Amino acid sequence: MARELYVMPSDVFLGKAAKSLLWVSGLFSGRSCARRGHHYTTALMDRVRDAGHALSILIDRNAELPGPEAVAAAEQRASDLEAEAAGLKSEIKAAEQRASDLEAEATRLKAEVKSAEEQNKELQVLLRTTRTEAHLARKEAATLDQKLEEALAEAKRASKALATETD
Repeated sequence: MARELYVMPSDVFLGKAAKSLLWVSGLFSGRSCARRGHHYTTALMDRVRDAGHALSILIDRNAELPGPEAVAAAEQRASDLEAEAAGLKSEIKAAEQRASDLEAEATRLKAEVKSAEEQNKELQVLLRTTRTEAHLARKEAATLDQKLEEALAEAKRASKALATETD
């Protein structure tokens, strides 16, 4: 029976052990010691059957595992993905540097815009002042032009009066 333990499938071995147990329990029927032994042996056989079932599940799963080619392909894929991740990390660093440079440029341009706006305000004030001065100068020129015309008219009259007196 010891040799059969290693050679037979567990279900066949358990079946033979159960038959042997029934045969032995038949010899010692009526003894309480035999009943306890029978109960213990049955529980032990159930545990062996459960272990055999678990082993068969594990064997089936092992048969489904990929072969060395699949493992090598998976390792190659992992290596490729690591290289791609390293490339993406360097791209991220470059993008972060570009973003930092652009932020610095934006800050500089904002300062320039603020300076230009201040200059624009100053120029607007200067333009208003200049327009006001030009308007006043035009008014003064018109007044002076009118006075000039009046003076010329007066000079003509004076010239005519002088010409009539000398005649």
